Amino acid sequence: MRLKESHEDGVVIFALSGAIDLHYAPTLRSLFQSKLNERCPALIVDLSAVDFIDSTGLATLIEYHRDAGAHGGIFSLAGINPNREGSGDFPNRGGSQGGDQKRAGAAIPGG
Repeated sequence: MRLKESHEDGVVIFALSGAIDLHYAPTLRSLFQSKLNERCPALIVDLSAVDFIDSTGLATLIEYHRDAGAHGGIFSLAGINPNREGSGDFPNRGGSQGGDQKRAGAAIPGG
């Protein structure tokens, strides 16, 4: 798993690549926690180069969404690939929110 952090117009962008799984989730959770401590106003996570995500990785993304929302932060996912290997339960895949992938980023539902 690799992460490249960049900043653009006051927005933090995490470009992830590789796998987000049980082994990497604690590291990602720690990085997210640092952004929460900084009161990051907006964070985009680019998943276009992620080739696998398991339920632990999904839980980590959902936790940050919940926690960022508590202080008014904005969290968005970009580059969601419906053909990605893993749990198959990617946010915004199917259901009433299917097709939201046309936007630059799709927020995790439930927050």
